[in-house]
Amino acid sequence: MAEKVAADVGIMYLQVDVSISPSLMLLDKYLEFRNSTDVTLIFDDPQKIDEALYFWIDTTLLRMVISENLDKTSANRLKAIRPIPNNFAIVAETSTMDQLLKTAKDEHLVTLAERWNLVFLDFQYKQFDKNIINNLPINLLYINEEVCCKFLEKEECECPHDFNLQEHFLVLIIEILKKIVNTMITEDLQFAANLSCQDHYNDHIRNRFYELLEQEVDQNPLVYKENYALHIDINGTVDIGSSQGTETVALYNFKKGITVLEGKTINPITPFYRIGITHALPWSYKETDSLGKSYWTGYCVDFTEELARLMGFQFEFVEPKNGSFGKKRNGIWDGVVGDLATGETDLAITALIMTADREEVIDFVAPYFEQTGITIVMRKPVRKTSLFKFMTVLKLEVWLSIVGALIITGFMVWFLDKYSPYSARNNKKAYPYPCREFTLKESFWFALTSFTPQGGGEAPKALSGRTLVAAYWLFVVLMLATFTANLAAFLTVERM
Repeated sequence: MAEKVAADVGIMYLQVDVSISPSLMLLDKYLEFRNSTDVTLIFDDPQKIDEALYFWIDTTLLRMVISENLDKTSANRLKAIRPIPNNFAIVAETSTMDQLLKTAKDEHLVTLAERWNLVFLDFQYKQFDKNIINNLPINLLYINEEVCCKFLEKEECECPHDFNLQEHFLVLIIEILKKIVNTMITEDLQFAANLSCQDHYNDHIRNRFYELLEQEVDQNPLVYKENYALHIDINGTVDIGSSQGTETVALYNFKKGITVLEGKTINPITPFYRIGITHALPWSYKETDSLGKSYWTGYCVDFTEELARLMGFQFEFVEPKNGSFGKKRNGIWDGVVGDLATGETDLAITALIMTADREEVIDFVAPYFEQTGITIVMRKPVRKTSLFKFMTVLKLEVWLSIVGALIITGFMVWFLDKYSPYSARNNKKAYPYPCREFTLKESFWFALTSFTPQGGGEAPKALSGRTLVAAYWLFVVLMLATFTANLAAFLTVERM
């Protein structure tokens, strides 16, 4: 509005930013580099809250939650924020940063250390007690001391404790404006003595002022101009806590933004979800490790861990304080359903049954399990193909019994034909015509060919031999029938 009025009247318009915006800009660019969507800001001075709101009032990238102090009460409020913020940032001077971080750790706020950012507003960050970090990957963001040295017009210096960046910047801008005015006076450009909103003044003077301002800004490394506002041009550094204390991972300036140092990496912020879960054997249940610490296990837990690996998110399991799966009592849901409906959890992965009442307050995805109940399944065995696959129809004991029966029968046929007085060999009078002579070789051949549909041929003449052969043939019929039936069943099962 003021810019439009100044343009209509034809007078100069200029804004000078003497807020904490340089530090907030460093934080904003760093969070943007990590693909962050929101941040919770914690200040040591309530007066800085208005400056932060003014800086981020036009942004659409960040959702801010601001706390003017940090104590037990405010810490409980921060822990109750749902959904959990992607980032936390403590914006303070070094003298109060130690105590604020200690309070955050004592109140168990620093559960995801890589999402915490310490933004130093002064140049005394070297005096920060890094032992408080305790190997946690907390991010430290600060303006380089060389900026202070440039304002003091020194190449190298130790920035004084009482150095105020905003005051020195304002003094610098006043000096620039005095220089511009003196230049315009030497050029015999007359400024209006009285101003009125109804008049329009010389555009040449206004344009010359902006032209000289651009020249001064281009020559000064501590100032940059954006639209009609002058800002401090800073160089910043990003450190991350490590086992050696801290290590520098990135640098910042207004033109290049965040630049990651060679050999260093900055991980993007991944989504974090609170997942509702409850006891339901075997889907989700608690066990105790060797140290006596309980943990969740079961199919739903394995499923969640695999989802987190594939989709790239972090999570924590949240067991409902009241109830288990969820019942509606006096119009209010408890359990897993209640936590999900009130926003206490982001989603639930458990053995939860889909009902019409529950669908009124929460959304269900397509069921992963069978809706008709629990199905017991078995892995289909992978059978190997073999030339002798047909032999697996009968057990080894059966095959050995068949071979044994064949050998014994062949031997007994030969024995009875040779020593029986009623055989064709020993009773020539009863059998004057040529008959089959059952030698040992011929007897084994007879026993073997009896397994074929053609049969074994001419049988022995003696009653003892015929009785043996009849029993053997009955055995052969039963074995052939058994083998044929088992083979058909075996092939049928193989195709299923």
